[in-house]
Amino acid sequence: MKTFRAFQPLFVPVLLVAPLFAQSPPATTPPSPFRLSTASGMPLTSEQEKEALEFLLSDANDRVESERQLHTTKTRSPEVYWAHLRSALSHKQQVAKLKAEDPQRYQLYQREQQLHRKVDLLTAQYRASKTDATREKARADLKAGLSELFDVREQGRLLAEVARLQREIKQEQDRTTQRRSQKEQIVDEELKRFTAAAPTD
Repeated sequence: MKTFRAFQPLFVPVLLVAPLFAQSPPATTPPSPFRLSTASGMPLTSEQEKEALEFLLSDANDRVESERQLHTTKTRSPEVYWAHLRSALSHKQQVAKLKAEDPQRYQLYQREQQLHRKVDLLTAQYRASKTDATREKARADLKAGLSELFDVREQGRLLAEVARLQREIKQEQDRTTQRRSQKEQIVDEELKRFTAAAPTD
């Protein structure tokens, strides 16, 4: 299931969101793998809805169950359903932009998504363990997965920060170039300011 997790800025602003299946929902609410927005807005077109659903379900751990839960959400809370799909479309556009503009960070983003899904599955395996031995094995695998996920996240944050600094440097270089191109005008204005109050004979 696609999740909007933190990937600064994924280029793109990075949308940091939590894994879909990492935690069981409270017993008082229907189980759902989605962290849904409650933002209001008009429904999407049928084509946009189809596009958003495919993006959300393209790599779901359990596509059938995810489709069922989305259908339930659409029926019970349509405003939440449409808000979630609008967010999915926006995220898809950001991912496409990242892929085109920064292939290295895009690969890291893809790896992060893979690891989130792996962690989700390992978490489920740990909770389903029936013996101490299988539980310890699942715990060790989960720890290794979380460790790798941490490394990928940190590398992504570093690349995002480097990209931000590079943008700032480029902006400062552009400002300096512009001021240099206006040197004569700036100097003349400064000259007028310094000589305006000069005493006359």
